[in-house]
Amino acid sequence: MGGRVVVVVGPGGAGHYYAHLEDYADISPNDWVNQGDIIGYVGDSGNAKGTPPHVHYGIYINGSAVNPYPLLQKD
Repeated sequence: MGGRVVVVVGPGGAGHYYAHLEDYADISPNDWVNQGDIIGYVGDSGNAKGTPPHVHYGIYINGSAVNPYPLLQKD
């Protein structure tokens, strides 16, 4: 459903999910990525075909989706 998807495993094993990408950057499974690295390009793949280009972002902890907003706020 998400089309072209990248999942980055972050601190504590949280999965950072990026979906509906147009294409992948020059990355491979199990590559180490750093803040600012390009992992993919905004698109409309999967069940978003024909919608305005966008990235669906989600955070999953222990396999369950969580509200990412509190985790993205600066202290």
